This record gives sequence, C-alpha cells and structure tokens, in this order.
Amino acid sequence: MSSLEHLESQIGKAMKADRYRFRRALAGIRRAEAAGKPLDRSLGRLAADVERSVALRQTRRQSVPKIEYDDDLPVSGKRHDIAAAIREHQVVVLCG
Repeated sequence: MSSLEHLESQIGKAMKADRYRFRRALAGIRRAEAAGKPLDRSLGRLAADVERSVALRQTRRQSVPKIEYDDDLPVSGKRHDIAAAIREHQVVVLCG
C-alpha cells in the first residue's frame, strides 16, 4: 500500500468535519504528483493533520460517558416503554 493509499484510508477515520478538506488536499497532492512536482512538504503536512484528527476522534469516542439509570426513580422502570413509544409514534408527550 502506497503512502497516498494509506493516507486515504486514514481520512475515513478522521473527524467527519475534516474529511472533505483532507480529500480535497489529497486530490491536489495527486495532481501535483502527476505533474511531477515535489510532494514531501504538502504530503507530510496532510499526514500530520489527518493523524491529529484521527487521534481527536478516538479521544472523543473514548470520553463519551456511559448512560446509567437510577433504579430508584419511577421513570427508570418505564424506560423501555418510553423508548418503544418514541420509536412507534411521531410525537410523544411525557408528564411527570
């Protein structure tokens, strides 16, 4: 796998907000490569940006708190019924 192919596969693991910009930059690098221009600096900069974005995405995924329900609350016993109502109906009104 070439460095450009590897970089392209890493872009898919980056933050969603960064992917378009990274793909555009990669396309520019490919055009420069086809024209015989040097790529070292732009390729290195893009690789570092992608790596930073991938690391940020992984950090965010790991820091998502686990949802816990307090069983002492009456609504906790009805959470499955509430979820089913939300799935089955366009509008759900909860009072309590």
